[in-house]
Amino acid sequence: LGAARVAQYAPVIGRKTHFRILNRKHGIKLPGLALNKPIHYRPAGGDEAFVLWHHGSVEQAPGIAAAFPEQRVFLLSAALLDWAVEAHSALRADMHALGAPPRSCYSALSSGMHGVLLALQLCDQVDLYGFSLSQREIEQQVHFRPIRERPSRAHDWDSDAFIYRMLHMAGKISLCTD
Repeated sequence: LGAARVAQYAPVIGRKTHFRILNRKHGIKLPGLALNKPIHYRPAGGDEAFVLWHHGSVEQAPGIAAAFPEQRVFLLSAALLDWAVEAHSALRADMHALGAPPRSCYSALSSGMHGVLLALQLCDQVDLYGFSLSQREIEQQVHFRPIRERPSRAHDWDSDAFIYRMLHMAGKISLCTD
């Protein structure tokens, strides 16, 4: 990259950035939350950005950017989404090879899984908090989200939790749980 092109990234290189990974449903609801009550998403000590992974979120991006002018908004590319599905499928195959029982099929990756796979590509260190929850724990409202509702049945939460544990044991992530 040329020096001028690299200079445009100087404000964010080497800084801690918090990413909120949003599916289409939460992308639709987020601007309304900003209008209805004061929500301060920006964490202390770092920058924050919203990442929209669902292809249907393209139309929500301008509204999110307008509602949260201090946060950056990113859309994941189709190539990155394809890679994430392939990586997730390979991790599920590894899970079964290690002796885990067959799991139900999923119809979509969770926002958390998208975030973890993206972080593994972008970050030198990946620390996860609250990602080891099982389907049972999620249904008991232990899972924190600013938008409370029934967790999607499109995801296989227990397989994701197993994959996070595998990545932790392989030294790829730090899984911080109680």
